[in-house]
Amino acid sequence: MTHDLLTSRPVLGDSPPVPIGARASTGRRELGNPQCPPSFARGLVPRSIAQTSFGFTLIELLVVIAIVAILATLLLPVLARAKGEARSAICKGNLRQVGIALTSHVGERGAYPLTYTEEVGSWQVVLRAEASSNVFHCPEPFPADRSRLLELESLGLRGPTLTLHYGYNIRGTGPVLGKSSGLGLGGESIWTGDGFDYTPCAEGRVVAPSDMIAVGDSDMSIALGPSARPYGDRIHVLSPLDMSVLGSSPVGRWHNRGANILLCDGHVEYQKTDRWIDDSLEARQKWNVDHSDQALPK
Repeated sequence: MTHDLLTSRPVLGDSPPVPIGARASTGRRELGNPQCPPSFARGLVPRSIAQTSFGFTLIELLVVIAIVAILATLLLPVLARAKGEARSAICKGNLRQVGIALTSHVGERGAYPLTYTEEVGSWQVVLRAEASSNVFHCPEPFPADRSRLLELESLGLRGPTLTLHYGYNIRGTGPVLGKSSGLGLGGESIWTGDGFDYTPCAEGRVVAPSDMIAVGDSDMSIALGPSARPYGDRIHVLSPLDMSVLGSSPVGRWHNRGANILLCDGHVEYQKTDRWIDDSLEARQKWNVDHSDQALPK
């Protein structure tokens, strides 16, 4: 290293002295060009730093992917459960609206809607005068098996899921079809020879309204009347009987294996389906207007 005699500054290399103006000008030109670093800085950057890579290694990427997969495994069931609880809350809100309509109907007429009449149709048709049609089905999507899909297609409906309508406790622990036991809310239908004589269930017959099942999650319906009647206007019923042989769910189990049920006093309860249909004293009393524990038919 030598010294510039004019500036008394050290000069890199053995190059001859350069005037101050020329050196400053050269330094500015070199610094202004990012592709050409100044000559005095080129030899000062360690080669190891200049060649260092700041990307991820394959192992690091695999570790990150594994952590994301574990988090997704933990969070997805929680999110699915949260969505199910939200739909269950909407279902309870729908049933409360149905309860308002039912209370209004009973208050005006002193009796519960009949299951079905030839002049009007099913109980849903009667209560639609008091509430919106949108509140008579559960928002939970329910996959349809092959036989149900064929049934839906025969009714002019499409899609891989069923619209789950709420069912009406028409017979209590008595048989759903055949002679009425009078234990449910659907009233009596007696054949007179010229037609059916319908007698609705009077409000006063319900011994314990706060413990009497009225309407709730159900996938069971009875087709009566014209074959062209829409699926939503069929008689959707709620029953403690085992109807699995028919491929139907008289008490739903799609809310975390449970069902939302409206009781006659207007409040809504949730229980596991097996508790609603249990053949116990407490469970059977909830189905009957006289609060009796009549055994379920075998």
